Amino acid sequence: MNIKENQSKDRLSEQKEEEHLSVENAEQQAAPQDGGEADSDYSYPLSYYEEEAKERDASQHGSGDVHYQSYQPPPPPPMQEPVFREIPEDRGFSIHALTEGAMMVAISLLLAAVSLYIPILSFAGSLLYPLPIAILVLRRGMKVALTATITLLALSVILFGFVQGLLMLLQYGVVGLFLGQSFRCGRKPIPTLAIASVLAAAATLLDIMLSMAISGLPLTEILGEFDVVVQEFLQIIQQSGMQEQLVPTGMTIEQYGDLLLEQMQRLIPGVLIMSAMILTTVLYLVSSHILRRLRYNIPCLPRYEMWRMDWRWVWGAIVGLLLRFAASQFDISWLDMLGANLLYIFSPVLVLCGLAFVIWLFRRAQMGFVIKILIVFLAISNFSLTVYVLMFVGVVDSVYDLRSRLEKRAQQREQDRQDRDSF
Repeated sequence: MNIKENQSKDRLSEQKEEEHLSVENAEQQAAPQDGGEADSDYSYPLSYYEEEAKERDASQHGSGDVHYQSYQPPPPPPMQEPVFREIPEDRGFSIHALTEGAMMVAISLLLAAVSLYIPILSFAGSLLYPLPIAILVLRRGMKVALTATITLLALSVILFGFVQGLLMLLQYGVVGLFLGQSFRCGRKPIPTLAIASVLAAAATLLDIMLSMAISGLPLTEILGEFDVVVQEFLQIIQQSGMQEQLVPTGMTIEQYGDLLLEQMQRLIPGVLIMSAMILTTVLYLVSSHILRRLRYNIPCLPRYEMWRMDWRWVWGAIVGLLLRFAASQFDISWLDMLGANLLYIFSPVLVLCGLAFVIWLFRRAQMGFVIKILIVFLAISNFSLTVYVLMFVGVVDSVYDLRSRLEKRAQQREQDRQDRDSF
């Protein structure tokens, strides 16, 4: 009996041990392997919660531990690029195209009326007159825009007279058509401005010739108006007491007036072309800004410090100098007038390009603020010499592209310095 009881006890103890081992194996299988997730009834060890609390405190308050100092915040979300409208295809005439064309013609007529009958807003009306035509070319194509331009000419002749309607359309409408087509084709700003300036200058000269032909006034009577302006200017000089400062030494006030009148009469073409270039530049800036507000991808003008004239345009100033030299040698007055007008047109452009390069150089030069102020003061004090220096700098920069050369040298020096540091 004792032997049987001992055997039964041994079997019970073996069964209990087997049950205990099976429970342990089940718990081990339920535990996470290699960082996996555990069941809901699994309890993490205390060290895990302590490490998690340390990481949370380190991210909020910082810690001296190297492990926690390596924490970096997440990167900011990427900036969204502006979404531009696609330029519509030229689908010819449709109800929407004709309706939009009629609206643009009405806006152009309103701007023409403002420029003619409201003297205070005359400049703004003349400046914005080509804008509706340019927008119509961009949105609906050249066919619809030409039809709207012909309709605008007919209505302008009916409302404002044949002469005024024709002259306004020739002087401003052609520029609007060209700018709209340039925006539609995505041309670069600088060539667009150059061609638009030439068109505006040609339209202005044609405007003057048509005015003379229609009115029947000879050129001498038109030039006589400049004599009145010069005489009024001389009276202002005498009344203000600035005669000694403005009139050159050894010249009377009458001789100075004759010199001014001669210069004004000689430089009429250059003045007209320069005014056309300025108006075209302002029109381009205004129209491109408005079209970008309408979410069209219109190329912007480069920053002023990056302005640079193409080297081929330098020949305009060179030809002007050669013509004046030839006129002085052979005593040809009209040749001298042509050379003077070419210099009057190209000299300000070269001065502006030279000033742009100087501004670019000042922003990159390691000079103190006091030294820069001193250089500016000396340049203003010797203004006539500064103009010639800026013109020379503009010519050299147009031919040799000084910005690219200086940037390549700076990059080469930086690369050489890095190579020396690596050794």
